[in-house]
Amino acid sequence: MFRSSDLQSFGSSDVQIFRSSDVRIFRCSDLQMFGSSDVQMIRSSDVQMFRCSDVQMFRSSDVQIFRCSDLQMFRYSDVQIFRSSDLQMFGSSDVRIFRCSDVRIFRCSDLQMFRCSDLQMFRSSNVQMFRSSDVQMFRSSDVRIFRSSDVQMFRSSDLQMFRTSDLQMCGSSDVRIFRCSDDQIFRCSDLQIFRCSDLQMFRCSDLQMFRSSDVQMFGSSDVQIFRCSDVWIFRCSDFQIFRCSDLQMFRSSDLQMFGSSDVQIFRSSDVQMFRCSDLQMFRSSDLQIFRCSDLQMFRYSDVQIFRSSDVRIFRCSDLQMFRSSDVQMFGSSDLQMFGSSDVQIFRSSDVQMFRSSDLQIFRCSDLQMFRSSDLQMFGSSDVQIFRCSDVQIFRSSDLQMFGFSDVQMFGSSDLQMFRSSDLQMFGSSDVQIFRSSDVQIFRCSDIQMFRCSDLQIFRCSDFQMFRSSDVQMFGSSDLQMFRSSDLQMFHDHWLVHVCACEACAWLVYGLVHGLSMACA
Repeated sequence: MFRSSDLQSFGSSDVQIFRSSDVRIFRCSDLQMFGSSDVQMIRSSDVQMFRCSDVQMFRSSDVQIFRCSDLQMFRYSDVQIFRSSDLQMFGSSDVRIFRCSDVRIFRCSDLQMFRCSDLQMFRSSNVQMFRSSDVQMFRSSDVRIFRSSDVQMFRSSDLQMFRTSDLQMCGSSDVRIFRCSDDQIFRCSDLQIFRCSDLQMFRCSDLQMFRSSDVQMFGSSDVQIFRCSDVWIFRCSDFQIFRCSDLQMFRSSDLQMFGSSDVQIFRSSDVQMFRCSDLQMFRSSDLQIFRCSDLQMFRYSDVQIFRSSDVRIFRCSDLQMFRSSDVQMFGSSDLQMFGSSDVQIFRSSDVQMFRSSDLQIFRCSDLQMFRSSDLQMFGSSDVQIFRCSDVQIFRSSDLQMFGFSDVQMFGSSDLQMFRSSDLQMFGSSDVQIFRSSDVQIFRCSDIQMFRCSDLQIFRCSDFQMFRSSDVQMFGSSDLQMFRSSDLQMFHDHWLVHVCACEACAWLVYGLVHGLSMACA
């Protein structure tokens, strides 16, 4: 029987007489008479008569009468009456009534009603209510609400929402949530968050994002993630992280980045990756890593890095890479490694470094590089290396090295190396080295160098080479070696002279003998 206009006569204590079905007679302006305890008679369908200002009379326990569609009458300040358990009635469109400070009433299970656009009301301190499964509602632009400590709720599969610029919030301890496939979101400048121990998540293909300046975070144990093609990010100063065993990933073409000071990381077994063109980075002091078998990669132009003390690494077969101009680094003591076939690298001017004991490496065909002035280093025992065609290098003054005892090295077959035209270098004092069997090499024109005292080396069979003009050098004592057939070369006046001398000699002998007998 009451109308809405009559309700002003009622007070709060009178509301108890009303039933839920009577609420329709009330207008919004009449609700001030209701107390929180009277709300129980209100049904969800009656809520439409309430205004925002009336919400203050509701308690948390009264929220059950509201439907999601009624929430538009609530203001931010009214949210305090809600409990976490009441949030199920909210829809995504109702989120606008909440402020950042109200987020505490939400539970993780209620987050489904939020849309990405509503996340602006969250602060970093509220992120703890999120679970990994809720991350899907975030967009890249919302990442700013997260702090480094909140990263633990993310799973690797959620990282797609991160942009490279958001990575500043990650700390080294958070790297575990990343997978190798997520590396694409990183920029070079973000690598500071990584520790050496985190590098296991990187794959070789991800290394393109590294810069040379980032290499300091790598340790020797991390080198396994690199491939040969990634070496370009390293600078010479970064090589301290490498161990000798890691060098297998380098290719010859990468060696240009090494400096002389880095060679210490190499072992002899690593030399195979070097090419001839890379040897410029080596210093003489680094050559200890090379073995004789590695020298095949050297070229003539690389020899300048070697010192005399390094020659020990060479074998005779490696000497083909040397040129005559490089020989200056060899010392006399190093020549033992040379073989006869290597002599071609020497020039006449290099002969000074040889000692007599080194001459065994020479073959007859190598003697063309010697000059007459170099022969002082040869001894009698070295003559065996000479052939007939090599005699031209000798001068008369060089014969002092031959003694009479050295002539035994010449066999009958060796005398053919002397030509008649070569005898001009012999002087009278040199004839002592000849024996009777050697006379066959002389021609008549060479006899002039002999003195009478030298004729003892001739045998009767050798006189066919003498001419009449040569007889003047013979004395009476030499007649015993002549045969009847040789007398044709003597002139009559010489024979008379010889006979007269002979007669005088016998006459003097007779007189002396007779006088001695008379005295007796």
